[in-house]
Amino acid sequence: MSVRRTARTAPDDQATAPRVVRAEGLDWVKFDRGLSRNGSVPTTWKALYAALASFADQDSRETPDGPEDDDDVPTRPRLAECIGKSVDTVDRATKGLEDLGLVEVERRKDPDNPKRNIPSVYRLLDHEIWDERAAARAAKRKAERQAKAEARAAKKTAEEAGADAGGGRTDAATPGRTHAARVAAPMRPGWPHGCGGSSSSLEDLSLQNARGASGESEKREREAAAPGASGADVVVEAYVRALGRPLVNGSWQELREQAASLLATGAYTVEWLCERAAEMPGRGYRDLVQHAQHPGHRLPGQTGPAAAAGPGERPRATPEQVAALRARLAANGGGL
Repeated sequence: MSVRRTARTAPDDQATAPRVVRAEGLDWVKFDRGLSRNGSVPTTWKALYAALASFADQDSRETPDGPEDDDDVPTRPRLAECIGKSVDTVDRATKGLEDLGLVEVERRKDPDNPKRNIPSVYRLLDHEIWDERAAARAAKRKAERQAKAEARAAKKTAEEAGADAGGGRTDAATPGRTHAARVAAPMRPGWPHGCGGSSSSLEDLSLQNARGASGESEKREREAAAPGASGADVVVEAYVRALGRPLVNGSWQELREQAASLLATGAYTVEWLCERAAEMPGRGYRDLVQHAQHPGHRLPGQTGPAAAAGPGERPRATPEQVAALRARLAANGGGL
C-alpha cells in the first residue's frame, strides 16, 4: 500500500484535503469469512461490505477522502452503482453494517455550507474482529499447552510417588525378600501351569503377562525358600506386574495379607496363587480370596472332591480348607 498526497483542482479551484490512495493494480480485497458464511445477513449488506472493502485501504481499512467526482471516493451514488441498487438501499445496508459492528461511518458537512453533505469516510472494523479472534485462538492454544504441561507434571509426580513407595519396601527388605520379589523373568516353554492358546484378547494378554511374571518356577521356589523370603510378597508382585503400576501402601498390605492367609491353609502353592493374582487386573478383580476360591479353579495337587472332579465338574476346596481359611481371614481382618 502507498500513501500519496494529491492536490486536485476543484471547480472552484480549491485544493482538497490529502487522501489515501490504494495501490494501483490491487485486484483483490479482504472480506470477513464469518460474514460471508452468515446466511442471516441480507445479500445487499454483504454486497455493500464488499464494495466498501474495494475502496478501503488494506491496512488502515479506511476509505479515501476526496471530491465527489473521484471514482476512488465511495459516495452514496457511487456505492449504489457498485451494488446495482438505489441510494436508499445503500443507506439501509450501511445502517445494517453499522449495527453489526463491521462499519463505522464518519458523516460530514461542508464547512463552507453546513446544509450540504460531503462524501463520508467509511472505516471497516473487520480487522479489529480478526485481531480479537486471533487473540482468542492464541489464548486457547496457550491454555491447552498449560493443561498438557500440568497433566504431564501430575503424571510425573504420581510416578515418582509410586516409585518412592515401591522403592521403600524394596530397600527395607532383606536380601532374601528382595530376590524373592523378582518375578518378572520371561516365560519359558514347559511352564507347568500354562494354559496354551494364542488369543490376542486383553484378558489373554493379561494371562500371558501373568505367566511371564511368574516364570521359572524352580528358581522362584529356591528364592522363596531363602531366609526372610515371603511367598505372599511374590504373589503381590505378580499382581503388580500384571497391573502395570504400583499399589498404594494400604492396598499392597491388604493383598499381601490375603496371599499370606491363602498360603497358610496349605491348599495353595506360591506358583498357583501368582497365576491367579496376575489374572485379576485383566478381569477387573480386586479380591484374591474370592478369585482363588472360584469353583472353576482346580487346586494344584489337591486331594479330595476338587482334585477328583471330572472334566465337566467344577472343582472346589474341601470343607476343612474353606473353614480354616475363613477362620484365619476373620482373625486377621483381611480383605482387599
